[in-house]
Amino acid sequence: LYSTSASFLVSNSPVQSTSQLPDLATTFISPKKRRFDELLSQQPRTQLESSLQEAMHWSNNHINNQKDWLLAMQAQNILQHLYTSRIRGQLQHSEEKTTQKNSRLHVDGRAKLLTQDEFFHRVKEVAERREREEADSSKRKAARVNAHERLATALVQWEQERRICEQRNKAVMERWELAVVEWENERDLARTERRKIGWTKP
Repeated sequence: LYSTSASFLVSNSPVQSTSQLPDLATTFISPKKRRFDELLSQQPRTQLESSLQEAMHWSNNHINNQKDWLLAMQAQNILQHLYTSRIRGQLQHSEEKTTQKNSRLHVDGRAKLLTQDEFFHRVKEVAERREREEADSSKRKAARVNAHERLATALVQWEQERRICEQRNKAVMERWELAVVEWENERDLARTERRKIGWTKP
């Protein structure tokens, strides 16, 4: 950690507004869905099949619980990132106010000629320092705005992908349920007509 950009976390020096953690990386987490419904709907005929179905139920629940945890952790990370970004902005504002107070040119109260080398250099140093501080401040503001825009874009894209995935899963589930109903109707009709079912259960 000492050799990374987050070394300020373990440093004894005060944290500055320029101290920034690496960009927050988010990933798409697909919605929860049911798996192996066809296999789990079958009546087990042996102890082995019963054990396998129990294992599949456990696996489904475990995967869905993991997704819940991941969603909660990612949402918490996003909120903490927004919080720290706001705190950095307030810290930067405080630093700029302190810098403005300390950038005044102090003299001893006596008359000074601008042609005197010492006073001229002091004025020049103050002016150059102010220019550097203003340039650094502009860069930090631009970087902060850019980071917020990237985060907002990533969140919008993640939400869009999540909705698309939910709609796709819903459509697949509806088609599957309709196919099951059609198969059950065919099964009942085949029993009535004493013939084999025309197709396998979806």
